[in-house]
Amino acid sequence: MGVAQEGKNLLFSLAFRPLDLEAHSAFVLSEAMALSVCEALSTYADGFCVKWPNDIYHGTRKVAGMLIENDLMGRRVDRCVIGVGLNVNQCEFESDAPNPVSLMQITGREMEREEVLGRLMERFEDYRSMVDRRLYADIHRRYLSHLYRMGEEHAYADAQGDFRATIIDVEPTGNIILRDTEGQTRRYAFKEIIYK
Repeated sequence: MGVAQEGKNLLFSLAFRPLDLEAHSAFVLSEAMALSVCEALSTYADGFCVKWPNDIYHGTRKVAGMLIENDLMGRRVDRCVIGVGLNVNQCEFESDAPNPVSLMQITGREMEREEVLGRLMERFEDYRSMVDRRLYADIHRRYLSHLYRMGEEHAYADAQGDFRATIIDVEPTGNIILRDTEGQTRRYAFKEIIYK
């Protein structure tokens, strides 16, 4: 997100304890928060999507990002902390981020940050309830339906170089699955692939 101007954006952390969530399914928490932000923003304008794993884009520009930290107890998630940075009313960005945009720039009007946060938290409470009820498949389907570049052929790069591929799925562990133009399936963890 770069340098956030004081009083212009939403920068917050949310800590909670999921109910009986196994560590190998923890990516559902990332999906839940990404969807919460994406759907809350979609009440103001069209065109929002989730760029894997959990950045929120409007078209090809980044409006929000998040960091997630899970504390494990045995094979289960004991505690989750999600940090969210959402560009709300900032219109000038001084950072090396190539494509920032704010909700105000998208809608053309200044936003009440408390209202935006309220809509976001309302959505998250719904998704948190779904997580606790183990409705992981429903959340995953919604996540894929909001995923940037899902089902479209685009250029990417990995440690071996450039290639073209189509995103076909994201695993419960958070790894992204692509099929390249040669028909080969490629699997990547976070930061192992670059969007071109």
